[in-house]
Amino acid sequence: MTKRYWGLVGALSAIGLLAAACGEGTQTGPSSAPAQQPAPLAGADAQAGLGFDLATAQGREAAKAALGEGWHEVENTLVWQASRTAKLTLSVPPGEDRRAMIYIGSFLPEAGMTLDVDVAVDGQEAKSYLLESGSPDEVVTLDFPPAEQASTHEVIFNVSQLVSPSEKIAGNPDTRQLGISLRGVGIEVQ
Repeated sequence: MTKRYWGLVGALSAIGLLAAACGEGTQTGPSSAPAQQPAPLAGADAQAGLGFDLATAQGREAAKAALGEGWHEVENTLVWQASRTAKLTLSVPPGEDRRAMIYIGSFLPEAGMTLDVDVAVDGQEAKSYLLESGSPDEVVTLDFPPAEQASTHEVIFNVSQLVSPSEKIAGNPDTRQLGISLRGVGIEVQ
């Protein structure tokens, strides 16, 4: 039996979904549509502290415990990377098949902009991604070895650059330097 500990259950509004389906709208600020997500399980399979959705108050509180160095303050639906290196601590329950899905995005307002993202787990290089302007958010999937006990893992995100909204969009007062955005984490265990 697979147990899913989902945090991210869908941050798009009905209007955003409709616009995305119609191909309308352009990204003009530091936000984008979340990546496609599986439906969450509820009830007995839900367990606190294992996954979090930054679109909920409970998820924002859970995220604060998981976020390490390199992040801005948690916002309503996401948190932005504040430095080229940012840390995230994941607690993964025991099981044979253990996986984490981390939902990330970027602020790339100009056509042709890209962001290289390298992901390391427990000090070992795990994955690399190339985020491009106009592309949907990405799901970073990390597989963990079978374990009879819960384990804690440090995930490190390294990005090639930081981008400031005030430097890219005329009149934008946001002077923060932004790397990736983090919207939530889901944990799946069999």
